[in-house]
Amino acid sequence: MSRIIVKNLPKNIKEERLRKLFSEKGVITNCNLKYTPDGVFRKFAFIGYQTDSAANNAIKFFNNTYIDTNKIVVESCQKLGEKYKARPWSKYSKGSSAYKRLHPDEVDHTEEKAKSFEKKAKIEKINVVGELDKDEKFKEFVSLHQNLSVKPSWQDDGVTVNNDGKDIAFESDDDSDEESGHKEKKEKSEDEPEKEVEEDNEKQLTTEERERDKVNRVLQTSRLFVRNLYYDCQEDHLKDLFSVYGEVNEVHMPVDFKTEKSLGFAFISFTSAENAVKAMTELDGCDFQGRLLHILPAEKKRDDDGVPENLTYKAKKLLEKKQNAGSVHNWNALFVSPSAVADVMAHKYNVDKMDVLEDTGKDSLAVRMALGETEIVAETKDFLIKNGVKIDIFGKPETKRSERVLIVKNLSSGTRRKDIENMFEKYGDIERVVIPPYGLTALVMFRLPIACRNAFRAIAYKKVKDSPIYLERAPFGVFDEDIKPVVETEDKPKKRKKNKKHKEEEAESEKVDSNSKTEEKVTAPDQNKEEKEKKSINKKNVEHVTGKIIVKNVPFEATQKEVRELFSTFGELKYVRLPKKVSGGHRGFAFIEYISKEHSKVNKF
Repeated sequence: MSRIIVKNLPKNIKEERLRKLFSEKGVITNCNLKYTPDGVFRKFAFIGYQTDSAANNAIKFFNNTYIDTNKIVVESCQKLGEKYKARPWSKYSKGSSAYKRLHPDEVDHTEEKAKSFEKKAKIEKINVVGELDKDEKFKEFVSLHQNLSVKPSWQDDGVTVNNDGKDIAFESDDDSDEESGHKEKKEKSEDEPEKEVEEDNEKQLTTEERERDKVNRVLQTSRLFVRNLYYDCQEDHLKDLFSVYGEVNEVHMPVDFKTEKSLGFAFISFTSAENAVKAMTELDGCDFQGRLLHILPAEKKRDDDGVPENLTYKAKKLLEKKQNAGSVHNWNALFVSPSAVADVMAHKYNVDKMDVLEDTGKDSLAVRMALGETEIVAETKDFLIKNGVKIDIFGKPETKRSERVLIVKNLSSGTRRKDIENMFEKYGDIERVVIPPYGLTALVMFRLPIACRNAFRAIAYKKVKDSPIYLERAPFGVFDEDIKPVVETEDKPKKRKKNKKHKEEEAESEKVDSNSKTEEKVTAPDQNKEEKEKKSINKKNVEHVTGKIIVKNVPFEATQKEVRELFSTFGELKYVRLPKKVSGGHRGFAFIEYISKEHSKVNKF
């Protein structure tokens, strides 16, 4: 229990002083001094700590100590709705005898009447006759003195005896009307406790109906509304608390962006409605971080209402994509559009985009684009690894998703860091932005999870420069904290200057050729023998080190020539085989074998 009660406090003590005094043992989340409706201090207070250990330390330290001249008593609070509670003693508590004496009009006499009714019933069941019940003469005597409503008309009046022979009452002939009136009053008074019990049952039924209504609402939505939270509470704390009762789909805790603190309430979404009901029944009224939780059924999310019918087909499709964007989907983390690949290649080699996309017939356009994309992806991977991004996590489909990191894809070429910051910073503070060369993808890390979710909902599938932006939640632990990020000096790819660099490359190549010719003249015949021996050894090893790879998801329009042309850039091929269907055409995958095993590692691209 993280809540404590402090009794016998001084009359003039203030909340600030009490907070300052008890904050020595831990972080205080709640301090509540109790007053009467008239404003009279009742000399006790409730204090809530963030952890149970802090509350226990405060009890050990402050119990039976003095504040001014008052010896205080510090105890752990009892749970809300606990059956076995201590008897109230204060004159301000309704259950105490002192309160009943001071407020006789407000006292509910139903319990006292029920108790007196039970006592009367017990007295009536007492066997007054005793051993006479076994005597036959006494039985005959009782039969002659039966009740008027039971005995025959010829028998004498004067005595009323019940059939069981246990209770005897004597009656006289006089004042029969008064006695009958007394009987009616007696019957009414006996009926009063039964009516009161029925009223209590009706009240219980109303509370039961309310509980059933709450359960039915939770079963429909699987969402809970939790309030009275500590303002420094985090979403991870709530997820850890509620995940004990089942898988939590989402925790949404609104935050004040100026102070970056919680507003004191949150919404919890479960994957199973039964788990949500179980969590509500068991955690409602429970203490959490020094406060008593109040849990109610939550309404449906606005996105769950469906797509309006009055929208156009294009608007409906866009809205459906935005609604389904939040689902965990294992997209290609390094997705690059063909148009962006053409832009980067044209910019990199200082040519027009039309020249890149032109089909000259000498080489295949598909092979050219695939090689360009491979080069871009390889450079992007190297850049991300240098900046502390774990590339291996992206290939695992069942990894936990981060609540603060987004992968931004399908950006137009040349996107800068400032463009990303201007796009996302309006939704919350950004801690980190990693944008690889050419600006086609980016990783954005927010300070708060709610800012990340708001940005996701607003920017997913939003058009920027005639291309929609694809967003995905990054895997959990995507950044390696041990590696410091590399400072980005230039966002745009460098343009090649054709004349100078070509001249320099030609001059270097001429020098290399001249050096190689001189080395060939100087080499001795012994060196040639060693080189021949090495080549023979390598040829023997190549036979044992051959590598095969399988290529899946090959387009049905691709030919064997195009596949060979694409993969021959990474090494010398032994063969390429595309298994064919009976009806014609290949089956969508290929087998490729390289002469060297090192060249077969091309599958990492």
